[in-house]
Amino acid sequence: MTYTQHMNTSTQLTFDPYDFSKTEVNGVPLYYKNLPWASCIHIYLSFEIGAFHDPVEKEGLSHFLEHMIFDGSPSLPTRKATHEWRKTETLGSWNAYTSHYNTAYHLKCFPEKLESVLTLMKEQIFFPLLREEDVEHERKVITQEAWGRYQNEKLLNYTKEYTEKIFPGHSLSRVASALGWPTTILAITAEDIRAWHKKTYHGGNLSIVVTGNIDEHSIETFRTVMSDIPGGEKRPTLIENIPTPLLYEIIKTADEIGLVKEQVEISISSYKDKPGHQREHERAFGSLLHDILHEKLRDENALCYGVGVSTSRGTDYVNLGIEIKTSEEHIDIVKKIIHEEIGLVLDTNTYKERFEQVRTTSLERLRSAEHDSEDIAQSSITELVRKQKIKTLKEAIENRETMTFEDIQKAGRYMVDPKYTVTEVILPSVK
Repeated sequence: MTYTQHMNTSTQLTFDPYDFSKTEVNGVPLYYKNLPWASCIHIYLSFEIGAFHDPVEKEGLSHFLEHMIFDGSPSLPTRKATHEWRKTETLGSWNAYTSHYNTAYHLKCFPEKLESVLTLMKEQIFFPLLREEDVEHERKVITQEAWGRYQNEKLLNYTKEYTEKIFPGHSLSRVASALGWPTTILAITAEDIRAWHKKTYHGGNLSIVVTGNIDEHSIETFRTVMSDIPGGEKRPTLIENIPTPLLYEIIKTADEIGLVKEQVEISISSYKDKPGHQREHERAFGSLLHDILHEKLRDENALCYGVGVSTSRGTDYVNLGIEIKTSEEHIDIVKKIIHEEIGLVLDTNTYKERFEQVRTTSLERLRSAEHDSEDIAQSSITELVRKQKIKTLKEAIENRETMTFEDIQKAGRYMVDPKYTVTEVILPSVK
């Protein structure tokens, strides 16, 4: 059997964990997947409202509201009551997160508890008490969370300076984190939270993903329980164009930004508008580049302990990041090697055979992955936020099988466009 024949044969999956069924409950799209091995039901309720939608000077509002959902509802009026319910009915799983684009609430429960758990999940999300005293309680908690991220005034100011110069006019320029800023957290009022909840938490902005031990009775339970949630118009998808940076190189000492560093930290990143090529092409480019840079910088020249290469996508942008820690005397040679190797990948066939190895490895990892119910639900929500559809495992495999070296060269050229690439160098602390 030839390599190509083997690749084609392997796409005949006996079970695809990401091949979802879809229906509607009270006008809300519900994606569901029965997983024969599952003992529980995993539920994700995701609103297409995130940090990028927060009003100017109220950054952190969506995340603040997320916290408030756990502070009391008519049937669970206190944080203690909510916490006890979380332990006894949801196996300790009731939780939430806020991203740039969405806010998602999730839990798991045994099938026999679905109706009662879903009823109280719905109540907490759609009918929270949102009391003034709870707002002040959460403000203290979120402020501490924010300072845990920004650490000190110097780093906070540097973060603001960086985002404003690298993403002028884009939401990324004012939202470094869904947390918001300490000053904007302070500016958010109870009335802001109540108004934001009323404006955004309704069926028009909602998608539901359910995985695990489910059947038709489970879907009917969703239709019954969710029949009285508020309705509303779907918020238009937020699409922004990534601007060109105002500067392309930043050099700071760790002391200047309020940190202590023993080594030089070099970060090379680019953000661009979401491209037409496949996500798998970006991932393969990132994997190949990581493989090469690790070999050149660590294995051959001992210039660093390790290399980080990542690619990611938002709803309307794509990002490439390269991160290395090294010594001051090695800054120039490290940068030189990175740019030379990127050039060899993009403009020659030097690494064409290496690409085939990387592709084979990525396919083997994709086929060997053991998907549990929670991973499937979480990944599916991410796909819905980014692309408004859930990519099946079969599609992912086929995209990698048909991918060529020329495809990843095209993706790489797009992502390392010099007009959008920024190099940040943080020098060690002064001793």
